[in-house]
Amino acid sequence: MSYDLYFYKKKDKKVDKIEIERYLKKQKNIISDNEDQFYYQNDATAVYFSFDYNHPNTEEILFDEIDESFEDTNFSFNINFMRPQFFGKEAFPFVSDFVDFFDLYILNPQGDCIPQKYKDNEILKDWETSNLKISKSYYKELNLNYLSEKNSNYIWEYCLQKDDLQKKLGEEYFVPNIFYLKLNKSSEVKTICIWTEGMPFVLPKTDYVSISKRFKKFFITKEEVGVVAYKTIIEKFGQSFQDESLYKILHPEKSEEILKDFNNLKLETTIKKLGEGISVDKFVNIKDE
Repeated sequence: MSYDLYFYKKKDKKVDKIEIERYLKKQKNIISDNEDQFYYQNDATAVYFSFDYNHPNTEEILFDEIDESFEDTNFSFNINFMRPQFFGKEAFPFVSDFVDFFDLYILNPQGDCIPQKYKDNEILKDWETSNLKISKSYYKELNLNYLSEKNSNYIWEYCLQKDDLQKKLGEEYFVPNIFYLKLNKSSEVKTICIWTEGMPFVLPKTDYVSISKRFKKFFITKEEVGVVAYKTIIEKFGQSFQDESLYKILHPEKSEEILKDFNNLKLETTIKKLGEGISVDKFVNIKDE
């Protein structure tokens, strides 16, 4: 189930297929395996959507009585429903830039179904409202899972910055990914990141932290892997981290100071006992109680 948009131009405006193709292929995160589909995939956030070229006169006419001053570009946009709200936050600014660049008009089948200009965020809000409504309607039928919109949007913002932060801090630091866990016997989703061997580390605001410890005991190197709650990390080591707006940073000198306490940290549970990992397209930001 998807949300689709179609793009029109004024007849006196010269915009052809090759120009649009060239524009789309130049955009970051666009993959084009053929000349008719331009697939956006952001590996950092897991957001995806597509632009498609629909060959004229090969399909039934979708829209009648379009004002004669308009001409179909034969390009359309597609984004799925039943996705976290941040999918729209990433997708629709891309659509706005595309429309502005070519001075195009949007025909929205979910709306008035006539080519027109839309105000900033108007299409985004339309998709967000429909996405929540449809997600709730199909929540039980499709066995969807739930993560709050606040937490979901936070992770999206962190993931957008992660690669740049890693480059800024350098290889000495570990800037973790955030993973999603569906709790056992529940549709609730929690978040988790990994902290290895007490190394210099960026700590995002997750529910849990997977700890990997390696230390010597009686001349034998021991390894332990387990999970502790985020609040436990803050209680034990919070004063050693530097606070930033989206995360906390443990610098090298502080990581040395806490290494012994890190290796003595009691592990609270395991990932297997908590739940199982799921992908970003398996949860939504609303649930049907």
